[in-house]
Formats: sequence, structure tokens, C-alpha cells
Amino acid sequence: IYNHHIISTKVHLFHPSFQQDQEFLLFHPYIPQNSIPISLAIRVTTAITNNAYIDEIGVNTDQDSFGTSFPDDQLEDAGDNAVLTWHNKAGGSAGEMFFPNAHDLEISHNATPGAGQVRLALYYWDVTPPQS
Repeated sequence: IYNHHIISTKVHLFHPSFQQDQEFLLFHPYIPQNSIPISLAIRVTTAITNNAYIDEIGVNTDQDSFGTSFPDDQLEDAGDNAVLTWHNKAGGSAGEMFFPNAHDLEISHNATPGAGQVRLALYYWDVTPPQS
């Protein structure tokens, strides 16, 4: 705390399931308002079936901002995991690192999964506007 300005490190945990006929999932809202993403940790807890695997992770305005082109078997089987850093759009501005509004997280697959489950942990800085 400095002059009533607060920046704190926080973590948002989530354990979603993939359903049949969902080639991508949108988690709303996953990245909180007034936040700066640091990293996203992901672990596959139940294998993704139907020969599908995660191939992109991002936000609804930049679908690959946490990673793209994940190969087959990297994020598919139970126990697979990764720690991903935030990358704003190519040619984007530094302002895209800060989220003044809440944003959805989007996880895309190479094919339509039959089932599967992941555990997500978003690490971020929460910025509180000045209080005085």
C-alpha cells in the first residue's frame, strides 16, 4: 500500500470440464476487471477424449494470447501440464496488458472433444484505484 494505491498478486482457480460437441470453451468472466495477467498454469486432470487436444488458449479478443500451436500430446492426457505467459497481440500496445474490464478465457481444441477436464490457475496483479 502506497498512498492508498494497492497492487496485489492474486490467483483465480477453476476446474472446468469439456463436454461433447464443444470445440472451444469460453469461461466468463475469467480475467477480472482491473487486472494484469502474469501467467496461466494448466493441468489436464482427466484425459481429453475423441483424439482431441488443446491447441490454443487466450481471451475472446485474442484467442492465442496464452499460447498457440500446442502439439498433439502436450495438453491431452491426464497429468499433462504447462505454465504459460501472457502475450498481447502482435503489434498491440502496452495498454493491452491491462484489463480495465473483465474478459473471458477461451480454450480451443484441434477437434471436438468427447470429454475431459483441466485445472486452471490464473496468476495476476489486481490493481485497485486510488482511494483518496
